[in-house]
Amino acid sequence: MPGDTVDPSSYTEGLRTAAGRSAEALTDAVISEVGTIKAAIARGEASRDGMDRAIAEIKGLANAAKSAAIEAKQRAIPAGDEADAVRAYLPPGVDDLEGRCRDIGTGTVSTDAPYLRVGDSTPIRMVGGYDAHGDWQEGYLTDPAPRSEGQHRAQTLAADLALVSAMRAAGCRRANGGKTRRRFMRHLSSLPHFSRMFADNAGEGAEWQPDVQGTRLLVYMQLARPVAGLFRTVAATDGMTNPFLTSGLQPYSVGTPAAGDLDPANLKASQIGTSEISYNVHTLAVTTMANRDASEDSIVAFAPTMRAALAQALLDAREDAILNGDNAASHGDTGIDSWTAGGRWTAGSAADHRKMFLGLRHRALDNSATADFDDGNVSTDFIKLHGKLTKGYSRGNLAAITSLEALIYHFLVDSNFLTMDKMGPQATLLTGQVGSVAGVPLVISEFMSAEMNTAGIYDNSTTTQTGLVLVDTSRVVRPVRREARTETEVEAKKHVVHITATDREGLTFECQSSEKPVAYAIDIASST
Repeated sequence: MPGDTVDPSSYTEGLRTAAGRSAEALTDAVISEVGTIKAAIARGEASRDGMDRAIAEIKGLANAAKSAAIEAKQRAIPAGDEADAVRAYLPPGVDDLEGRCRDIGTGTVSTDAPYLRVGDSTPIRMVGGYDAHGDWQEGYLTDPAPRSEGQHRAQTLAADLALVSAMRAAGCRRANGGKTRRRFMRHLSSLPHFSRMFADNAGEGAEWQPDVQGTRLLVYMQLARPVAGLFRTVAATDGMTNPFLTSGLQPYSVGTPAAGDLDPANLKASQIGTSEISYNVHTLAVTTMANRDASEDSIVAFAPTMRAALAQALLDAREDAILNGDNAASHGDTGIDSWTAGGRWTAGSAADHRKMFLGLRHRALDNSATADFDDGNVSTDFIKLHGKLTKGYSRGNLAAITSLEALIYHFLVDSNFLTMDKMGPQATLLTGQVGSVAGVPLVISEFMSAEMNTAGIYDNSTTTQTGLVLVDTSRVVRPVRREARTETEVEAKKHVVHITATDREGLTFECQSSEKPVAYAIDIASST
């Protein structure tokens, strides 16, 4: 190997551009750049030791791409027609309005009374609510998929006004809301339908305007992290139960009666077996603080950053809990109170989000559904891992979740995984494609830790191994009680206002406790 070698991280220049575009572009660039690094090592132009630095840079760029995606979501401007956007929220008929409409000056619109009427104008549904048939309908200010630039702007201003109003109510005396309220009403008055509504009521203000902070937060929460997005959601109350089938009916052959037998045997019967599943939801909260003397302008300027940060914290915690959660009296990861997940969190506590419910790794550990991976033959071991799952799964419902270290050091360097030209287009392994392994989607998560011991546990001592989980997604659901919302509260003795975002959901395995919907590959080296 030549004496002067190139640091592999120098090959990651293209990733910086990809990180600013999209997660998909970054994924494609990772594959390309890793191949370039490997080829350089083979030619003796780069040091294998430098791979660690390259991986660290790729992780940083992945986080940058994640942040860029949130910012892009925040700035995305719909291109629909303003008049068409408004028409989507007009009432279908007068019968739908009985007891469900607020005339301006008579109170705040809400889910029970989502329509606003000004004078003789046609009412418009401002917030989401159930219609006369019991079906949920989104509102102009709360629809997470705005239809036009004007609606997008109205939602942003409404969220700013809600935040300023809440801060004012919590004790921020300089946040009187006047400028934000005028800005909001001025914008509404410039839009079709609203311009007619407020033509003779320009001084009405926005006292009818609801608190839509949580709704605006949901726009960012729609950027579901890849792990959470694998599982379907169900509306649930805490402790809700649901019956499920454990065994079906069994047919039997019918014999021919013997000659002269006037009392043949009865047909053999079978019975359906059932059991019950409990759906538990857990409240997850994240809090930040603002100075009680903050001005209205500074609050509005800070609002987008605050919402993005609150949403990202909730999303990250959910993914971490789905992978690493354990609700046993003693968490299975014995070093949990020191585990920062690569620096994403501070040290753990009794209120650690990874103690809310049983996650994928610990479900597999509890069911003894684990297998060691042979560093030299991971593709074969991956296929064998299927045998740890309870039979009856559909291949189309399987998903694999692993770390970036396992991807780069093991899967991408497996010749069977990379060289489709050797195996042909019908190969079982879709070589060179991060998206699937043996036909199973492969998801990368920063919370699939590279700090495990050889038993697949974080013990804060041996931190050299990583892992992979294979999950039957049809048997795992996310029960949701309510979506994210924000609240504000003043703490006078500290002269601060707390801004808190919460949501309520959980993770439930829709199968018997003895079944194995998750298999866990352990003892995969985190480096070469």
